[in-house]
Amino acid sequence: MIAVNRGPACADVAGTPEEVYRALTTNEVEKLWKFSGVDQQQGWKAEVQFGGKWSVTVVINDGNLFHAWGEFCELRAPNKIVMTRRFDGHHHKV
Repeated sequence: MIAVNRGPACADVAGTPEEVYRALTTNEVEKLWKFSGVDQQQGWKAEVQFGGKWSVTVVINDGNLFHAWGEFCELRAPNKIVMTRRFDGHHHKV
């Protein structure tokens, strides 16, 4: 489960625990959190450690950009990731 602003968010990701952990802690996240025809993410950066910061740019298809960032609160590879997520502006509704 990933903490997103006010509440939890879940993602179903196919793969082994190791593959899913890598997909959520590396730039593979740019492929995972993509809504076709709506937005994409780019520029993923992360310090994958307790208290480590992460950030990514959300590119909306209308040309607007939003910066998302947070920190890793708990990491137990490959079974658990707890992270915060914030946006620098009001992001789109899907």
